[in-house]
This record gives sequence, C-alpha cells and structure tokens, in this order.
Amino acid sequence: MNEFDTIRAMWEESLEEKKEFKQKDIDIVAKLTDRNEHTLSLMHIAKAVGDRKAGKKLELISKLHMEYGSMTKDLMNMRNEIYDNLKKEMMKYSNGQDMYNAT
Repeated sequence: MNEFDTIRAMWEESLEEKKEFKQKDIDIVAKLTDRNEHTLSLMHIAKAVGDRKAGKKLELISKLHMEYGSMTKDLMNMRNEIYDNLKKEMMKYSNGQDMYNAT
C-alpha cells in the first residue's frame, strides 16, 4: 500500500459506524461462561454477530459433546477455531472487548 491507499483506508474506516453489543447479550454470555457452558456462550455470540454458519457448527459440536459425554480434544479444537473467528467479528463492535472479556 502506498501513502494514499493508507490514508484512504483510514478515511473509509472512520466512515463506518461501529455496531454495539447489547449489554443483555454480554450478560448472557458471561453467565453461560460462568456456568462452564462455553459452547452455548459461543452460540449466543454467533447469533449476536449474525454468523449462522458458526452457529450451526457450534450446534453440532454441542450435540456431539452430549453424545460422547465429554468434550473430546478434536471437538475442543474445532470449537477453538470457531472462537478465533468469532473474536475477529467481536472486535468489529465498539464494545467487542467487553464481549470478549465475558467469554
């Protein structure tokens, strides 16, 4: 990127209005995390950011977790991969750090 592209990118970012999570959603995620229901908390985040694909994957992980009776290493790895992608989406929100801290 040259100097003009950098300035343009900064200008375009400033035009984008940042979205904000509702405090209710942050509280729900915090409560689910406190109860050690991390998959459900991520499902709620996926719903809040509008990521249906992540939501479906997390639903399947939750069902497999119940089927196996425990969270296998493979399921945890898949969930963590989804979590990493959701973190990027969360940070696009003005209070994304608050949501991240709730997880």
